[in-house]
This record gives sequence, structure tokens and C-alpha cells, in this order.
Amino acid sequence: MSKKAENMAEKGVTAHFTVGKPVGSVPDGLFGMNMEITRKTFFGGLSAQLLNNRKFYATGADGMPCGWKVVKGRVVTDNPEASNCRSNYVVLEPGGELICEQELFLKAGKRYVLTVCAGSEINELNEAGFDIHDPKTEPGCISVTVGGSHFRRIVPFRTGRPLRDRLYRFVNPSKTYENTRFRIRNVSDKMPVSVFMVSLMPQKNFNGLRWDAVKLLKRLRPSHLRYPGGCCADHIEWDEFTNLPDDRKPFSDNGTKWFLFPDTYGQDCSDFGPEEFLKLAKYVGAEPEFTVGIVEGKPEKAADLVRRVKSLPCGRHVRRWYIGNEPYYFGGEYTDGKKAAEMCDRYVEAMRAADPDIKVIGGICADFHHDEWDEAFIKNSKTVYDEFSFHNYCGAATDTEEQDISQKEAVSRIFMNGVNSRLDCAKYVFLKDVRNTAEINVDEWNLTWGQYGSTLMMFADALMMHFLIKSSGTYTITNARFFHPVNEGMIRVTPKKAYLDTVGILFENMNLHRGGLVANVDCDCENADICATVHLDYTALSAVNRGGEPVRLVSDFLEGAEITRLTFEKCSADDDKVTVVCEKAENGELILGPCEILFAVKR
Repeated sequence: MSKKAENMAEKGVTAHFTVGKPVGSVPDGLFGMNMEITRKTFFGGLSAQLLNNRKFYATGADGMPCGWKVVKGRVVTDNPEASNCRSNYVVLEPGGELICEQELFLKAGKRYVLTVCAGSEINELNEAGFDIHDPKTEPGCISVTVGGSHFRRIVPFRTGRPLRDRLYRFVNPSKTYENTRFRIRNVSDKMPVSVFMVSLMPQKNFNGLRWDAVKLLKRLRPSHLRYPGGCCADHIEWDEFTNLPDDRKPFSDNGTKWFLFPDTYGQDCSDFGPEEFLKLAKYVGAEPEFTVGIVEGKPEKAADLVRRVKSLPCGRHVRRWYIGNEPYYFGGEYTDGKKAAEMCDRYVEAMRAADPDIKVIGGICADFHHDEWDEAFIKNSKTVYDEFSFHNYCGAATDTEEQDISQKEAVSRIFMNGVNSRLDCAKYVFLKDVRNTAEINVDEWNLTWGQYGSTLMMFADALMMHFLIKSSGTYTITNARFFHPVNEGMIRVTPKKAYLDTVGILFENMNLHRGGLVANVDCDCENADICATVHLDYTALSAVNRGGEPVRLVSDFLEGAEITRLTFEKCSADDDKVTVVCEKAENGELILGPCEILFAVKR
């Protein structure tokens, strides 16, 4: 209990409650996560890669690669086949330099792996196709400087065909560098040098991912992981993932979705593909599932992906596939619900020809501005979907203190009495003909997207998790996916460390409800939002104070229970300081501060 709650205890209200009999089970699928490739969720988050735009795919108005400074050099954008990753590349003239503008953190005693793909060009050939240059001409040579380490490397000639060499070196900083720079210099006197791709990451990584972040993800025990999202699925070129990460072509949002890759200059380097994803899901113990986009893809390519995933060692049991993502917002011609339904039918037909046992998830819109789309999509779909995707964000980003206060007040009223008006509309209007069998998958949920965790986000998401657990039977919600676990609520990743963010702390404690039976709770105070589950050897309870004043919880259940409190001084989008307090209740009364969250276990 916070000091604020103690001081206000006498002014608060009292909530008497009893825990009754079980009324339904808790679907384990409610504890899944959406792993979209976007913003700082991968680069700057889960990815171990330290260099942004490392394949030079994104260029600025000046034609230079974003995030890099080029001195005495140029960028080639019209010859992708010369590059190992079919991207742009940088040609450095003698004495030229390529400097990463991003400041890097390198830790003393930690070994890093440096990779540079480069080559020298000789373009003058005789009629027989042989070099007419003097063979004694000095070859190209580069030097690479980073973190106090300095390397030189002779690079080969390109004589009429792409020829590339790779420099592999270990970087072993003797001290910790807070803001070192990565620099490549052409140190030859006469020969230009082409740089096609660079890479720098810790030697100890999990298939290109940060071990510290991966271990935290495993600690949270997600039931499912969805990949690659999300809006990202519309832009991925799946064929690229047959190559190794360094040799994959990057992809972009094609300028259509500003929010997708704002931290990586509108592109992604394709480092995290199906194989890396499947290995991650296996390690953390989650069931993997995939999304195919319908906007820029083709049904035949989706079927090829189903076959490829089945051929991978960790992919033969993948069954769950999402067909499209939010075409009602970003679908181009598929913002027409009828056209979207027809295209999704074609995708499902092709994919089920590749694997008849897959489960398919279709989408309906979660706001009231797209009723016509929902109606047309359901009416014209020939596919019998196993589940319907439903995205539920219960708030938005705030920019001012007034917005912050208003948001908190709005959040305090969400899902009162277990009611979600939009889901009511979906179940009893658009899905009325199949409402008894149609399963709902809330495959994107959070307070909002694109924000780090906060005490306000934790408060909202506690109420959201209560709704999912308590109302799963009412709305036939069998699955849910938090969006997004990395750098948007659950796990915070910085260059120096990774740690559980506010919602990660909440989610870890909410795991107490997994595998249980939802118990009926009779409470006489609407400010006390309470969820209880019965298990073989314990009963778990979580309580959220919706109000702005303390609530005195009174119940025989609390006497002797093991208590965990998540307390904070301020419920705000600008505050992420949470204190976890463990205690044992001596009697049947406890005080819960404003917006605070409590867990109780009775064995």
C-alpha cells in the first residue's frame, strides 16, 4: 500500500466481496503476444543488431543513406544485383569514409562480431573480357574503426561480374564506450571500394536476437506468438527468407504507413524471418502463428509460405494463420468489404490446398466507423473462419497533462460490468448467424500502440485482462494477443540492458490465473474490479481500484492470503515507476490505493 493510500484510507470507500463457485474456464490462448516487426520492437529492441539501415536501403533527399555520413563517395541505387542483398551500396573513393551517425554502446569484456561485405571495381575490360589494368595496380583496401578497435582488409576486384569479400572480425573493447562511432575508410591510393552491407552485434546472441530480451520474453510465458504482425505482413517479401540474414533484401512500407518503421527510416533489413521466429517461439514455449497480407501479396505466394513453414524443423506443427490485417484501414481496393472477402477466400483456398489442417482467422473492425465493411465482409465470405480477429485499444497517446487526466478518467470506466459495446455489435449483429460458434480472437490489445509502458498503461491493461478472463465465456473469446511486448509495454530494451516494463510486471502476476476456473465474485462496490480463479491447489484473486480514492477490501478470503501489490505514486502516461510489495494478510481487510493493483493467493 502506498503512503498516499495510507493517508487517504479514512476517506475511502469499503468493498465487501465473496468468492463463489466456478462459472467457466480460463482459455490459455488469452495470454498470447503479437510480435509485429515495427518501430523499436525489433531494431532497438529484440534484435541484437547495432547498426541501423545497415544495407543502405533507405536514402534521404540528398541521395545519401539515412543514418550514415558519406565523405568522398556516392550511393549506387540502380544496380541492386551487384549487392549481396540486392540493395543500394556505397562506393568510396580513395580516402573516402562511411560513418554511422548513430552513437553506439559497447561494453568492456563483451565480444562483438563485425561483418563487412565489400569489393573493388575494375570496369575497363578488353574485347576478350579480361582486365586491361596493370595487374600490379594496388588493390582496394579498407579500414574499419569501432570501439577502440582498428582493422585493415584487402578487398577483391570486381571484373565484369559482382565479386564481394566479407571481413569477419571480433571486436573486444578494453573499456566501455558510451557513444562510439562505426567508421569505414578507403585507405587505398587509387582504387574505389564498394561497401554493400555491414553488421555489428554481440557474439553471444540468440539467432540474431538479444539474449537478455529473449530471456525476459520466456519468463513471461506467452501462450502464442503472432508473426510478423500486423500491418507489416503486407510488405514482406517472403522469398527473401530463404537467404541468410546478411543476404536478404530489405523491405519498406512503400510510403503508405508512416507509423510502421519511423525508427529505421521507413525500412526493415529482413533480419527476423520465419526460421528465426520459429526458433524463438520454441525457446519461449509459445505456439507460433503467422499472418499473410492480402494487399501486396498473392494467394500462390501464401500457399508457398505454408509449405515452406511446414518444411522447417520447428514449423511442421504450425496450424494457425491470419488472413490479412486491417484491410478496412490500409487495404487499398480491399477497403471494400466485398472485395476483401473475395480475396481472402482465394487465399484460404490456396493455403488449404497446401495444408488442409490449418486454422484460419479472418478480421472484423473494432470501431463503429466501418460497419458497412464488416457487414459486406461477413455477407460475402464463403470461408468458414475458425476465429475472427478483433483489435481493441482502450486509449490513445497523450501529449498534455489535461489529456493525461482525461485519459485516466476514461480508462477508469472501461468494461464496467464486463460489457464491451463493440463486441456486442460484432457478436449480435455482424456474426449473428454464427454467434454461438464464432470464436473471437482479440489479437491486438493494449491501452495504445507506439508507447513505452507507464502506470496508466498498466492500470488500463489490468482492467483489460480482467475483462478478457471474466467475459471470455460471454463473448466466446478464446484467444488474445498483447501488442507489443517489446518496447511498447512489457519489456523495455535500452542499449545497456533489458528489463520488465510496467505491463510486463502486471502480466507476470496475471499468469496466476492461467489454467484455472473463473469464479463468480459478488462485490458491493463498482470501484473494486475483482477477478478470481480456482485451481487445484490454490485460489488466485486480482483486484483493481478503478476510483480516485482508496478502497477498503473486506472479505474472509483475504485472511492469511499471500499478497502482492503493484503500487505507484502517480497513474500517468509519463510515469513508469512501479513498486512491487509482497506481504501476508493478517486479517480480512486490505486497503487498495487509487488505480492500484493487488494479487492475493489462498492455498
